[in-house]
Order: sequence, then structure tokens, then C-alpha cells
Amino acid sequence: MIYLQEGSTFTKDRWVEILQITSDEISSLMLSGIFKTVFVNNSFQLQLLFVGEMLFKNDYAISFPKCVSKKNFTYTKIKLIRYILKQYFNSKKKQDAVFKDENENIFFNDNFASKEYEIYIALRNYFQNKGNYKKKEIITSSKKVKSIEWKKTIKNSIAYIDQDNVIYPSPQSKSIIDYENDVTEIFKCIITYLADKYELDSIKHYINMNCESRLSIDELIKNKIRYCNRIKNELSHTYNSEDIFILNLILDYLELNYSYSGKNEIKLFGTTSFHVIWEFICSTFFKNEYSQVIDNFAHPKWYIENTYFEKNKFIPDILLHSNENLFILDAKYYYPIPDKVCGASDIAKQFIYAQVSPYKKIMNFFIFPFDDEKLIECSGYVSVFKDKNELPHFQAQRIHSIKLSLFLVIEKIINKEHESWDKHNLSQLVVQ
Repeated sequence: MIYLQEGSTFTKDRWVEILQITSDEISSLMLSGIFKTVFVNNSFQLQLLFVGEMLFKNDYAISFPKCVSKKNFTYTKIKLIRYILKQYFNSKKKQDAVFKDENENIFFNDNFASKEYEIYIALRNYFQNKGNYKKKEIITSSKKVKSIEWKKTIKNSIAYIDQDNVIYPSPQSKSIIDYENDVTEIFKCIITYLADKYELDSIKHYINMNCESRLSIDELIKNKIRYCNRIKNELSHTYNSEDIFILNLILDYLELNYSYSGKNEIKLFGTTSFHVIWEFICSTFFKNEYSQVIDNFAHPKWYIENTYFEKNKFIPDILLHSNENLFILDAKYYYPIPDKVCGASDIAKQFIYAQVSPYKKIMNFFIFPFDDEKLIECSGYVSVFKDKNELPHFQAQRIHSIKLSLFLVIEKIINKEHESWDKHNLSQLVVQ
């Protein structure tokens, strides 16, 4: 498994080494917008724009957002990213028309990578608990045991009658044996293939030692119809719930082709526009009331040749209101601050939003992503200064800088804890 980070920049040759793919495959990712060309250190290099999961023929890569620290490069964290990507994807068609332009800049491909990894985890758990898959079969024998199968004994044995007693000299007992078969080889083939792709060396070595198969992944995929039929036949004679689950999982893996992507084919689940996802996260967490508030705003109108007409309306990211109070929030995917912050045009826009609203008390906020253990805090503000003197007119219009923990806020959304978060908490955060 390869851990990457959005914004990482290397030469094309270096990316080939990191991802273990061909130069042509790198070029195809460039055409998809996964990389952009930048000029760094007197040379043209490729900057990674993608956040999400990439499945290659021989490896699996996870690209984390630029605001995530390396200590949180874990599969648990990518599951949170995957969750919020799915939430956004499911809500795309439900969003207001004002978000149409942003939607056109985001893409999602089938979630093959994450499905394959989850299949591997299930196979690995099965292997750790029970070893390789083995066929289980019930047999009867005449061995002397405490438990006797009386139906089989009466049917298949000769009885001797002694006065009032019936004696069976060879009572039948039941036992379960297990043994390896063709399906075992399929299990071994798949788990070793996936371990080579996803595991660290120690676990990979252990699986390879204990699961060596005479079947290759190429042969398995080439003849997958025959092997799928073999698994279906096995299922018809299998009664253990864990075995049934793992056989169905292997069948899905082969039939639905979650797995082997073939040569020169890369499967992706993610986005090259994580700033849109950040806006969605903030809008969800703060329970955006945009549609309830925006009609109260004044909007620009043209007066041309004795005629008034509107071209575009103001579109703040997030609006929250309470009686005569208004909170204006702008989700900004800048990191790290203060090295990277909003420009003058973004600041001016927020000032204008405050001026065109009818509310008496207005508070303005920029929301930045962080990888903190604290959910939310205020880090400062932006205002208008002449030298070191803040202009009095803007002192009451400061735009406050809020840090919001990316993973903590996603967890709050997953657990629906954001529903109890009070918008009035914002006013208690600000730096006076």
C-alpha cells in the first residue's frame, strides 16, 4: 500500500518509481486531471491534485488531503474520507442549482479500490482465525465414541438380540473432517495476491509462507467462469456460516471484477476538487440555512438603457440566522495558515455580503481545515489596516478565522452529533 498526499510534487520519472506504473499510465492520469504540471526548481514537475483511492494492477494508493499530518496516514482515516466522498456523491443531485458549477469540476469513478481492500481484510481475518479455507465433510465410522448416530447405526448395522436387549456391536458415530481442495487453491491464490498488494513485509511473508498456491492470479482470472462455477458447487454443499460468507466473498471478487484490473487500467475513487468536499463538510456540520436566508439579501442589478436586470446574484457559502443575528461562513480550503490565506478579493466579497444583508448583528467567518485534536477554535481575524492601525469602520466587521478539525468533524457528521451543535457557539469563539 502506498500513502500519498495531495499537493505532493515530483518529476514524472519519480512518480513512475513511487507508483510502480508506466510512464504512459502517468500520462493517462495527467489527462484525467490527477496531476498538473508545475515549474519547480528550474524543471517541470507533476503536482498531485487527487484525494481518494487509486487501484493499480500491482498496488493500491491512498492520497490524503493536504491538511492531514502523516501521523494520521491510516486506513481508518481514509474510511472517513471515503464516507464523506460518498455522502457528497449521494447528495449531488439534491443540491441547489447555485452549486452546479462546482459539481461539474468534481468526478467519481467506481469504488473498486476500497471494495477490494475490504475483501482482503475479510479474507485475512478468516485466515487468522481459521487458517486456509478447507472443505468440511461429515463422515460416519464404527469408532467407539460417546456420541452415537442411532439412525445410521440401526439402518446399517446388524443387531443381536439377547433376551430383552438389542445389541449393536458396531455402533456408528459422526465426525467432521476437513481437507484442502480446488477451492482452497483459489483462496490461497487470492489472499497471497492481495497480501502482496496491501500488506507490510512481515504479514505478507507469513501469508506467502502458509498460502502458497499452485494457481496463479493470471490463470484464475483467465478461467474465472470455470472457477466461479466450482465455488458455486462448493457453496451448495457448505453449511458453516463463516465458510458460506467467505465463499460468497470470493465469488463476488471474481464475478464482479472488484479485483484484477488488467494491464494499463487504473481504477479511482475520489476527487480532484477536495475544496468542494470541504464546502460540503462545513455546510453539513453547521446546518446551512442558505435557502431560508438568501432572499433577504440585496443583489446587484444593472441599469442599462432605462432597464433594470440581474445578471448574477451573491452566493455566500453558508448562512445561519437567529432572530436579527446573521452568521456568514466561507469554507476556505487553504492550508497551512498563516502561510496560505485568502486574498483581498475573497475578503472584500465577505465584507460586501455583510453590507447587503438586512440583519442588525452580523458575524463573518472563514473556516479552514486542520488536523487537530480539538474540534473547533478561533485562530484570529482579518480586517482592514492603515499601517498598524485598524480602520474604525472595519473593526466591527472583522472576518474571524476558524480552524475546524477535518477528521473530528467528519466523525461528528457520521454519528449525527453535529445536529446538536449550536450556531451561537460561533460567537463565543471569536478573538476580541
